[in-house]
Amino acid sequence: MSRHRQVKNYLSRREWDYDDYDDEDTIYEEEVEEYNPYSYYNRGDDYYPEGEEEYYDETIPQVTLDELSLHKTEEASQQSKEETIVIPTPVIPTPTPKTTSISNNEEHDKKKKHSQQHVNSSNTGTVFTTKLQKQPQKEKPKKKEKKLTNSSSGDGQRQKQLSFKQTPLDEKVLAARVCRNYSIVVIGHVDAGKSTVIGHLLYSQGVVDERTHAKNLHESQKIGKQSFAFAWMMDEHSSERERGVTIDIAQKHLRTNTKDITILDAPGHKDFIPNMITGATHADAALLVVDASPGEFETGFDAGGQTREHVLLVRSLGIASFLVAVNKMDMIKWDEIRFKEVCKTLTDFFTQCGIKKKKVVFVPISGFIGQNLSVPFTESSWFNGPTLLQALDGLSVNERDVQKPLRMTIADTYRRIGSSALFVCGRLLSGAVCIGDNVTILPNNEIGQIKEIVFDGEEEKSVWAFAGDMCTLAVSGVDEARIRAGDLLCHLSSKPTMANKIKCKVAMFDSRLPLLHGTQITLHHQQDNVPAFVSLLQQLNKKSMVVEKEQPRVLTRNMVGVIELNLEQPLCIEPVEVSKDLARVLLRQRGVTVAGGVVLEASLELKEEEAEDIFSDDNDE
Repeated sequence: MSRHRQVKNYLSRREWDYDDYDDEDTIYEEEVEEYNPYSYYNRGDDYYPEGEEEYYDETIPQVTLDELSLHKTEEASQQSKEETIVIPTPVIPTPTPKTTSISNNEEHDKKKKHSQQHVNSSNTGTVFTTKLQKQPQKEKPKKKEKKLTNSSSGDGQRQKQLSFKQTPLDEKVLAARVCRNYSIVVIGHVDAGKSTVIGHLLYSQGVVDERTHAKNLHESQKIGKQSFAFAWMMDEHSSERERGVTIDIAQKHLRTNTKDITILDAPGHKDFIPNMITGATHADAALLVVDASPGEFETGFDAGGQTREHVLLVRSLGIASFLVAVNKMDMIKWDEIRFKEVCKTLTDFFTQCGIKKKKVVFVPISGFIGQNLSVPFTESSWFNGPTLLQALDGLSVNERDVQKPLRMTIADTYRRIGSSALFVCGRLLSGAVCIGDNVTILPNNEIGQIKEIVFDGEEEKSVWAFAGDMCTLAVSGVDEARIRAGDLLCHLSSKPTMANKIKCKVAMFDSRLPLLHGTQITLHHQQDNVPAFVSLLQQLNKKSMVVEKEQPRVLTRNMVGVIELNLEQPLCIEPVEVSKDLARVLLRQRGVTVAGGVVLEASLELKEEEAEDIFSDDNDE
C-alpha cells in the first residue's frame, strides 16, 4: 500500500475532524481527558502513554505534521463532497471520552455536534463518512500607499512613510532671530604660530581650564617642546604633536560680548592644502597669521610660501572679510616700521585679489607671551587699535541667504549613547531648518526627521537653525553606513541637482602649470575632491570679461576663461545664480592649485552602460 493511501486511511479513522483545530497540536480537553489517539499516533515509536502500551499497533502508519498539512491542502482545494471508505478494523478498543459538566454552553454543544461522526460496524469492517468543507477566506485589507522610499543596498528596498513636512519660515521667526554666530578659519604659513595664538587666546578666556594647560605644559617639557604647550590645545592628535605641525582641522568655540565664534584652525603645510580647503568652505571670515620676524614673513609670502596661496584659496571660496594678526612682535621689540612694512605688502596683495581695504583689519600681537590678545598692550605708544579679541568681536560678515532652500554640508557624523538618532555636524549654507522637519541627505537619498538642534558643542539647544550657523542636527531614521562627510542635507521639496558635467568660469592663479585641453585635474568642491577632464571653451578679457578667443589651446597664469569639466562621479552642484556656496570650485594639479572659479551650468549625463541598466530595470518592473 502506498504512503499516500496509508495517510488517507489513518485520517478516515480519526474520531475528531481536522478542521475543528486551529493548530495541529491543539486538543480540546473538555471533550477528551484520558488520552487522544490523534496525538498518540503522532508521537512516534519512542512515546507510549503510561499504562497504554497494549493499545499500540505497529501496523498503523505514523503520520507527521507536514503530511497532515499536505492532506488538508489537497482536500480543501476540492469541492465539498462525501467519501465512503471501507477498511479492515484494527483490534483497538475505543475509549469512552469523558464529557464536561457544562451543559448550558452553546459554543461547546455546537463544537460537539460538528465533530460527531456516524459509525456503522459490521463483521467485514467499519464504515466512516467524513465531510470536508472549504471555508471562505477573509479579504485582506488594502495596504496604504507609501509616499517616499529609501533605497538601500542588500536585501531589497527599505521603505518609509514620510511626508514633505517643512516648517514655514514666517516673519515672527525672522524677527526673533539674532545673528550672533559666525565661523572663522585660521590660515597662514607653516610655523607662523597659528595654533599658539588661538590656544593662548582660549586659555585667557577660560575656554581651556588650568588643569588641561598644566598637563600640556608637563608633557611638552618631557620631549623638549615647552613652547608648544598652547599649540597643543588645538593640536590634540599624537601625530600632530610628534611632528609639530597641524594636520587636520581643529574646531573650538569662543563666546565674546556680542558674538558666538566657531574657530577652525587649518594646517599651514603645503602637503595638507586639501584639509585647509575643507575648513575654508565652512567659514564666513578668515584670520591670517603672519610672522613679523626678519626673513620669515618674506619666506611665507614669496613664491612657494603658503601665505599667498591661502589668501587666494579663501578668496576664491567667497570669503571677503579678513583679520590679519602680525605675530611675534616681541621678537622685533614691537618695531613700528616693520609692522607698517608688513601691512603695506599685504594691503597691495589684497587689492590685487579684489579684497576691499575696509574689509581688512591689522592687529599686532605676540601669541606666545599673550600680548595684545585680550588685554591691550600698554608698552607700545604707537598702536592704539583693538586687541585681537575686540577685532574678532567687531568683525562683520556677508549677509546670509535665509530665504533660499536649505543646504547644509556635513562635516562629521557620530552617535550618542542612549540615542537612536544620528548626529551630523556642519554649516548651513542657506535656508533654515526646524525641529520636526523631514530632510534628505544626498547623494544616497537617505530620508529622516530632525529631532534635535544643538549649538556650541552640545551645550546650547535651539528650535531653529539658520544660514551661517555651525550646528549639530540629530536625524532619526537614516542609515549611518550610507552617510559620510561631504554629503548634503536639504529639504525633501527642494533637492539640488546632481551633475557630472559642468561649465565654469575660472581665473588662473600664478602657477607654473598651464591648463591644457584634455588635462586631468582634481576638482575640489566643498569637502569632495573628484577627478575631472578639462575642455577649453573660451578665453576672456581679464577686465571687461569679453570673449577674446574661442576654443583656446591653453590657459596660462593670470588668465580668465570658460571651461567644461567632465566629472568621474556626480556631485551636488548648483549654478552661481541659485547657490553661491555650491557653485564655487577649485582646480588642483600635481599638488598645486592652478585655478578657481564658479559654476555657470550643471547637468547630469548618463553613460551608455548606466542608461542600459536603467532601461532594463524599467522593463523588468
